[in-house]
Amino acid sequence: MVEDVLLEYDQYFFIHPNFELQWFKDERNAFVLSIDIAEGKGGDYTIINFFQVLPMTPSEIEGVKIFNDEESFFKLVQVAMFRSNMVETPECANWLYHFINGYMIQDNLKIVIENNFEGNYFRNTLMNIYGEQNELDEDVIFCKFLYNARDDNARTFRVGIYQTEPRKQHSCKIFSDQLKNNQLVLTEFMTIQEAMTFARSEKSSSYRASSGHDDCVMTCVNVVNIRDIEEWSELVEIVSENCTNEFWKLVDKKLGKQAERTEELDISDYYD
Repeated sequence: MVEDVLLEYDQYFFIHPNFELQWFKDERNAFVLSIDIAEGKGGDYTIINFFQVLPMTPSEIEGVKIFNDEESFFKLVQVAMFRSNMVETPECANWLYHFINGYMIQDNLKIVIENNFEGNYFRNTLMNIYGEQNELDEDVIFCKFLYNARDDNARTFRVGIYQTEPRKQHSCKIFSDQLKNNQLVLTEFMTIQEAMTFARSEKSSSYRASSGHDDCVMTCVNVVNIRDIEEWSELVEIVSENCTNEFWKLVDKKLGKQAERTEELDISDYYD
């Protein structure tokens, strides 16, 4: 059943050539999915962007200019993407349901979803596939964000991101900073192409692609906000258990620490 559903939409799903499908199921790995939903009627694209949480390389650690703590030295690397402007919301939700259940570990996965258009509809559809037999845990996989992130006194958390214009501007600034710090690594052609033309409009203060679509890059703008919530710490904890002693020494040096760490398990390195 899982294979049949995935094969039906195979033309819309792309995996980085250096990434293996079975790595999604590896309990040592952690992932963030950033989702932006469109109608699926030939206009804007529905995007499900897959990012892996990875420790930085030595050269990346050395080059980091903005950091707060050890978590700053873990990066999000784009490893796969679902992209279509023809697949409608219920079909897309059905595809993702079977992909998660077939190839991923819920405890090692977080979803950032934009709610400005059909995000809530998509989430509700996803969580009600097969009714009471639905195997997904909404509280585990979906990230909650401050409803008004620009208000220092805000206390209300809701599932997903509501991108108001001020919040979008703030997210775009963080997006730019994380790209420069290698805390966000883009690898997919369409995403990189959109990012290269993504800038503040001369006619308004809004950010958008100067030509074509910007659906791919907007999922990247959204995903950078995960570092502000506790879910990021949970994912980093999973990955950090298998980081080498060399990695921690470089991080400690960057942070100005004189800490001694016991040698961690050195797993086969397919991160570079």
